[in-house]
Amino acid sequence: MNAYILVTESVASAKKRILEILNQLESASYENLQMPDFFSSENLPDLGIKELRSLKQFFSRRPFQLKGQYAMIWPADTLSPPAQNSLLKTLEELAVHQYVWLVTARPMALLDTIRSRAWQEKLISPKTTFTYEKEQKIFQDLLCADTVGQKLKTVEGIVKKRDEALSFCLNMLFFLRKRLLEDKKNERSAQRYLEKMLLCYGQIRANCHIQLALDLWAISIKKVACKLK
Repeated sequence: MNAYILVTESVASAKKRILEILNQLESASYENLQMPDFFSSENLPDLGIKELRSLKQFFSRRPFQLKGQYAMIWPADTLSPPAQNSLLKTLEELAVHQYVWLVTARPMALLDTIRSRAWQEKLISPKTTFTYEKEQKIFQDLLCADTVGQKLKTVEGIVKKRDEALSFCLNMLFFLRKRLLEDKKNERSAQRYLEKMLLCYGQIRANCHIQLALDLWAISIKKVACKLK
């Protein structure tokens, strides 16, 4: 499910992060989110069930300009429980090209059913934020590694803190999902890599040992090529 919770007090920071991800998924370089395939709740008078119908209508039509459709709900913590239940159904029905970001400084205000089904990222300092170029380099090095030792060396110490690890996993997930959409010839292997990264993210989120989770993920990547297709 392409649902994400961005934990931040700054909607500007959230927009910057969403734009960064959108550009990566679209292989584009847009400078802002003013586009017909981006939905924002900022201009809605309220965040009730009635207002969320416009989100359903947005996803019911095909993309106009982009390959995907993107939506931001802010501030997500002001959604009433009935509205959140309505939103949950929309999130569960998202297609592979549809993405929703719930922006909030209080993620615990969201229903457990939403939090358990959404990836959560706490926005951190740009100095510790990974770029997709680094994710691509790490993944390519894992594909080229001949031994388990080389794989473990590749991911050794790439992150220290849990927030950094979760951010890295989310970046890698976006990179792998983008690769899955673009590489139809190797769709099965691309899907497998994505599933392994999802498992790693879940382990770290469940407070498992960070380096161990990354090591197990690295070992699961089979040597198939030395260049990304």
